[in-house]
Amino acid sequence: MLMKFYRVLMIWGVVACLTSCASKSLTPERTKIFGPLSDYFTVVEKGYAVSDGKVTVELERTNNGFPSPYEDGMKVGYTGGCIEPGFTIEFLDAKGNILAKESTNIVYNDDDLEQLAGTGVGETASLRFRVAKGAVGFKMSSSFEYHNPVEGNDSYASSSDDDYDASLDDIKKAAKAAKDVLEMEADLIHSLL
Repeated sequence: MLMKFYRVLMIWGVVACLTSCASKSLTPERTKIFGPLSDYFTVVEKGYAVSDGKVTVELERTNNGFPSPYEDGMKVGYTGGCIEPGFTIEFLDAKGNILAKESTNIVYNDDDLEQLAGTGVGETASLRFRVAKGAVGFKMSSSFEYHNPVEGNDSYASSSDDDYDASLDDIKKAAKAAKDVLEMEADLIHSLL
């Protein structure tokens, strides 16, 4: 009888250890990334393991390039680069409430963003984020900045408005980004109802 008790106690201890040591997993609420890069990248749908309080999210390229005025050969970066793709992750609790947000940083994540920029259609690259406590899911949005280096100056200026077609494309992209934000807010309101 005493041996049976110790056996049960030992099994209970192993089970308790295994469940407390099990890795946490996050799932994307949706694969669509809102914002100006929504036509270029999507979140790979799968469970994402949390390790050391961080999660590595895999993004798949769906179209080549970046929004206008991007041209092949433009570099990613804050200094010496022309484009700055950005990604923000919103961590969600079990009810879909936003717990925290974290964004990529062109200075600290430049290697990851360069790798992402170099992917071809169907290829993936990963970005790493710190996870909010209590998070069970996430959703992502994007941003995109273009810098036109001024010749003979290390600072950057915004692109010129001389090119009507490029300006029109920018307006269309901004309208699409605004629509994406409205859809995201509608999703949030719907989840609260």
